[in-house]
Amino acid sequence: AAHYAGLRFARKRGIPCIATYHTHFEEYLFHYIRFLPRSVLRLAARALARQQCNTLDAVVVPSKAMADTLQDYGIHRPLQVIPTGMPESQFVRGNGFRFRQQWGIGASRKLALFVGRAAFEKNIGFLLEMTAIACRLQPQLMLVVAGEGPALPALRRQAAALRIEDHVRFVGYLPRTGGLRDCYAAADVFTFASQTETQGLVLLEAMAVGLPVLAIPALGTADIVSPGRGAVAATANAEEFAVQLLGLLDRPAKLASMARAGIDFAREWDADAQGVRLVGLYRELLRPVPTIDSVNPQVASR
Repeated sequence: AAHYAGLRFARKRGIPCIATYHTHFEEYLFHYIRFLPRSVLRLAARALARQQCNTLDAVVVPSKAMADTLQDYGIHRPLQVIPTGMPESQFVRGNGFRFRQQWGIGASRKLALFVGRAAFEKNIGFLLEMTAIACRLQPQLMLVVAGEGPALPALRRQAAALRIEDHVRFVGYLPRTGGLRDCYAAADVFTFASQTETQGLVLLEAMAVGLPVLAIPALGTADIVSPGRGAVAATANAEEFAVQLLGLLDRPAKLASMARAGIDFAREWDADAQGVRLVGLYRELLRPVPTIDSVNPQVASR
């Protein structure tokens, strides 16, 4: 409804209308609308995207992968890649010791961390499977899941079925300026298995406070993971992911090097710089279109 209201407002006043496209809907719908085939939902999501985006003057997307996806849908309007930027406030490190004390986690335990909405499309179940494998070789390993969402009851049941309740801690929602900062600081590696992210901003948030990242480089997260600066590309196989995680945890010097590289890399995604790019797009769209008379003034004088 907001899309169509904004479009009517813009057309009525003769001004450009743009939108941001930050959700890969075709990979989300089947988790919540289970009475329709996945193929039908995928076609519906693509048709709606085409119908909405092709009525706009431009579309802002957070990654090249998302721009390519929309082009494949048949969207022919200008696609501008402008990622969500990192404000300076994200580079403040919390107190990891305080977090461990609060949640009764010993200082010697190795912590893998996931932060985000506890939703089915985030593939958190994969991380639980990976943890079940990894903790057989590293009994001190614990996975912390920070976030609320509809998948949380199912994830708790899965952890119980895997018999890893002592190796998983669901800490729920944490305030961004307090508990979440401490949570990041307490962890050893940030783990991420979602393959539906249009950018993967949470990876940059982890890197901004010096937390090394192990993530599957799918869709938008590839732009963050693939350069290999503070992040390692993980495989989509739970057993191999577990081996990669344990390999990192056994190399403290490697983790320290990744922490420094990640902070530097995250600073390149400066929020102010992305804002300048967005303003530039607005100005470009508002620039008057040259007419024949304005290009060749002599025509107007004849």
